Amino acid sequence: MAARTFTHSSSYLERRTLTKDHPLLAGLLQPGMKVLDAGCGTGTMTVGMAEAVTPQGLVLGTDINAGFLEKARATFGAKPNLRFEQRDLTDLGQIGSFDVATAARTLQWIPRPDAGVRELARVTAPGGVVLVVDYNHTKVRWEPEPPASMRVFQAAWLAWRAGNGLDNEIADHLADIFVDAGLTDVTVHPHHEPIRRADPGFVDTVRVWASMARIHGPEMVEKGLISEGERGQAADEFDAWVRDECRFQEMYLLGVTGKKARVAQHPA
Repeated sequence: MAARTFTHSSSYLERRTLTKDHPLLAGLLQPGMKVLDAGCGTGTMTVGMAEAVTPQGLVLGTDINAGFLEKARATFGAKPNLRFEQRDLTDLGQIGSFDVATAARTLQWIPRPDAGVRELARVTAPGGVVLVVDYNHTKVRWEPEPPASMRVFQAAWLAWRAGNGLDNEIADHLADIFVDAGLTDVTVHPHHEPIRRADPGFVDTVRVWASMARIHGPEMVEKGLISEGERGQAADEFDAWVRDECRFQEMYLLGVTGKKARVAQHPA
């Protein structure tokens, strides 16, 4: 059965960069490394990886979303040490082995995140590193309290995700998944995303929740999780609240690293 592609806007993805949005990985990369970026989206972080591992290093970006990959190739496809392929993270196939395999904010959209981590571990070279960054959506914080209509939508959105087999608390489950996948030296790195009104891009970043009410809302209405009136009210009131009242948002995000054990050397 083909994996489902969950639709979300590419505009938010296109504002991400390696140093700003994946700093843990940025600190690990060295020239000459081979890197897999699984769930690369439109490639705005992937291109930073390619620049970090030049001149001999190579980067492969994979995603299941053909539209995202089309944008990535159009924008960054000319880089000689960077390529993009359409692949399912839970079944990457024969793509070689990598010094670092990463998935940033991707497992949250996969019904079997454990299978995704096992695939990342499988394609990592012995001694290499698996690095995953993802959210716990139940722990988002806003100041002041958002409109009641958004809390109604948020509860319905979490129920919609759970009904599709998605783990709303994946960030806090990653360490156990890494251990179960056979990775060693598993380490959890807090990587929360606070943003304040004075920060650049504040309104566009926080109003993504209103966009989700518009993008995912129709399916939620169809499933009876929320009414059309509640969906529209949440989007409109949250937009106005972000514009006029919101001072702070923090997304709960963790980065987890693990190493693939080296092959044991047997005496002759």
